[in-house]
Amino acid sequence: MGKTPTPLTILVAQELEGDPVWAELAAQGHLIQFWGGTYDIAFGPKCWRLLPHLTKYVPLALKEARAAKRATTPRAKKSPKAKEAT
Repeated sequence: MGKTPTPLTILVAQELEGDPVWAELAAQGHLIQFWGGTYDIAFGPKCWRLLPHLTKYVPLALKEARAAKRATTPRAKKSPKAKEAT
């Protein structure tokens, strides 16, 4: 699989570190960070909840997170000359 055009920084509980999905995502260009400790709740404007048996939904969560990131990232407008060239 190739590099992602919208790399994400993903914070993952250390208890989920053994799942191969994280290595796959790192190979695509995402930054995966693991944190230790036991937490019952995490707060943040972009937090997603993932239980160990739901890792099959990571691609869907990433798709939604990338779409949200793209929607809030300002994009440079193409010049009229660039439009003519395409």
